[in-house]
Amino acid sequence: MKHYTLNTNHTCVQEDYKRGIGPSMAPLLGGGNLGLVAKQLSAFRVTVSRCKGGGLFTVWRGQEPLVTCGVALAAEAPAEVWPQVEKLYLDLSDKDPHMLDAKHEAKEPASTPWLAVVILPSLATLTQSDVSWLGDFEKCMAWTIAWDEAGRPNEPGEEAEATGKQPGRNDPCPCGSGKKFKKCCLGKASGLRIGGIQDGAEAGPEDGPTFRGVLEYSNNGPDIVRTNFWTSGLADKGKFIINCNAGDLRVLLPECLESQVAEMKTGKEVLVTRGRFQGQDALELCFDDDSESPYALHTGVQAAGLLPQIGDRFMASVWTRGPGESAVCQLRVPARYRHAPRLPHMKPWQPSDETRRLW
Repeated sequence: MKHYTLNTNHTCVQEDYKRGIGPSMAPLLGGGNLGLVAKQLSAFRVTVSRCKGGGLFTVWRGQEPLVTCGVALAAEAPAEVWPQVEKLYLDLSDKDPHMLDAKHEAKEPASTPWLAVVILPSLATLTQSDVSWLGDFEKCMAWTIAWDEAGRPNEPGEEAEATGKQPGRNDPCPCGSGKKFKKCCLGKASGLRIGGIQDGAEAGPEDGPTFRGVLEYSNNGPDIVRTNFWTSGLADKGKFIINCNAGDLRVLLPECLESQVAEMKTGKEVLVTRGRFQGQDALELCFDDDSESPYALHTGVQAAGLLPQIGDRFMASVWTRGPGESAVCQLRVPARYRHAPRLPHMKPWQPSDETRRLW
């Protein structure tokens, strides 16, 4: 794959895909906090927009974009990807002309596959070590998109859970426990199954859902009095949970995502969007702040339990760990629920969202 940096006109050929990168980076294909794949990178996030045969992604620190990258893998992708990359690069000439290489004109690579990178002004605020890993992340993200476009091919010695291909509910669990999959690791798969609910969830009128062998809650109306989420192992893996109770959609954050609470608090409301992501039924929680780049979380529908009706208004809250098994509410804002054909969506509420249905 050709790696082309527009600002410097530097071109090189990336080394071949490294085994295991696709499955390990899969949780970020719909965008999200980099802490999902590396805890030490929880101050950064990525937003992703896909098209047939490629896509674009931007890496952020807080509200500051650092780089935007376009990936074109198939012949039809450059017509959609390159104009957006080129426009972003040329727009820098008005705002930050020092970011351009005046000696060279940006030119679309002659053939696919390619990765085109636009360095944005905020990159100058990073340390040298951050700039170094970011260069590696660009390549890994491009490889992961290519792996996904190829249908997520199995890799030698890779477990079914990591590839996103799960055994049947009554098959032996691939973890080697000797139990059936439905009685063991169902609902713990990677990728979009962040915070997946185990088979056999039961709801009680006072204590709320009890996820057998995984999560337990004690509630006081919409408030969480106690939960074992932060000691369950899910939080240690960087996974968040969505739990609905008493008219509240509650988001429980692992410690690696607590640094993102300040960004979430900029949202005036949470737009909960249900749509398709890579053939899966998924959810997006967009903390709408009237900007072009609102903070968003993505997960599988199975992580949320019961969902409201289209157009419904309710409340959304975000919770972090307190002393022991207690929880601390960081924010509670109005929320609305809608459908979209495809995720990520991350668009303001539209009048048509009151009635649009997918199925």
